[in-house]
Amino acid sequence: MSNLIAFEFFWLPEQFSGHSQPPFVSMQTRIRGESSQFPMRSIEWIQLEYDQITSQGYALSKLLTRIPIAIGQFKFGEQIKLLAGDTIIAVGKIVNPRAEAGR
Repeated sequence: MSNLIAFEFFWLPEQFSGHSQPPFVSMQTRIRGESSQFPMRSIEWIQLEYDQITSQGYALSKLLTRIPIAIGQFKFGEQIKLLAGDTIIAVGKIVNPRAEAGR
């Protein structure tokens, strides 16, 4: 079982449903996988690499629940949506955690 999820993402511009500000460490959002095996969960971003020019990045997040996701509930490469309320602010995929963000 794990309480960490790493993902690569594309931050949606505000004019396409996204958010007016770039992502930041300690931000809290919700994450939802494409499969029914991956329920929507609240997360906090704890590591971040983000390129404002391409709107692409990498983040490591921790679940904000006492019930961890079982390893079988998400798969590397699974597509995800990141939400603030009902608004989709980013899309991405689950990846293996990197040794260190910001290199």
